Amino acid sequence: MAANRRKNGKNSIFTTILTMIAVVLVLLRLLDAQDPAGEPGQPASVATPTAQSVQPTDESERGMTLTVLEVGKADCLVLQCDGESMIIDGGNNDDESYILTQLDAMGIEWFKYAVNTHPHEDHLGSLDAVITQYPVQQAILSPKEHTTANYERLLAALEEREVPVHIGQAGDSFQLGGATLTILSPAPGADYDGYNDWSLVILAQYGDVRYLLMGDAERPVESDLLDSGVDLRADVLKVGHHGSQTSSKKAFLSAVSPAYALITCDRTVEAGEPNAKVVGSLDDLGVEILRTDLRGVLTLYTDGQNIAISTERQAP
Repeated sequence: MAANRRKNGKNSIFTTILTMIAVVLVLLRLLDAQDPAGEPGQPASVATPTAQSVQPTDESERGMTLTVLEVGKADCLVLQCDGESMIIDGGNNDDESYILTQLDAMGIEWFKYAVNTHPHEDHLGSLDAVITQYPVQQAILSPKEHTTANYERLLAALEEREVPVHIGQAGDSFQLGGATLTILSPAPGADYDGYNDWSLVILAQYGDVRYLLMGDAERPVESDLLDSGVDLRADVLKVGHHGSQTSSKKAFLSAVSPAYALITCDRTVEAGEPNAKVVGSLDDLGVEILRTDLRGVLTLYTDGQNIAISTERQAP
């Protein structure tokens, strides 16, 4: 009996030790899960909880959503995919309050990328305010610099927030959740006269669905893209230069062959509506046109196969 008690006592001690070890291992795993390393190569100035990739917790959070804000004849686009977000351009200076309010309503907490397609005021005016307000992992800028106060404010905000800057060019590719974004223009060694043609042209693909975002790129860029032989087909086209006659030549639109064309524009006398020939070319191709001046905020969601569209208001 005494021998059995000693044996049982040893087993009890052994079991206790194993239990303590298991508890310690569980605690270590929990601590490790609460302190992810984040993505390699990211600056220490970006807080880890906002810089890490956010994976959707359920199917309802999956997919890619493009939101086109109503900032008149200017651009401010937000692309969200599988828990990650990027902002493309920042409207005009006077759009700061509107843009920040919209981002807050969308539940944005941080941006993986902040993109300025080219250094014109109507594409970067409030981007410095966004960068000041939200953590940004990386900025992607056009190779074309400018000397304006707006552009200097953008650079100052990036420096103050210690946001790493990448100068984009054709061939660059990066991930946003499950979406692949590829810069198609400008090509290395490109030499354009106008600032608009230095726009970063971005192709976003999620599953089988493709969005082509033209910035303000005009006909010289369209011709170069056609000559390059790159696959321009896209389901959605963010029309270049707000639908003006300097962009969207028929051959280019035919090559893209979109189902939907998004036009950021303003109906004021100063800005004007989209050019009638551009609208006519899109109509001839059977493309559905969605204009921010008529529809307000445009929201396009895709699961990689289908596209669902909602607009802030119905067209008159």
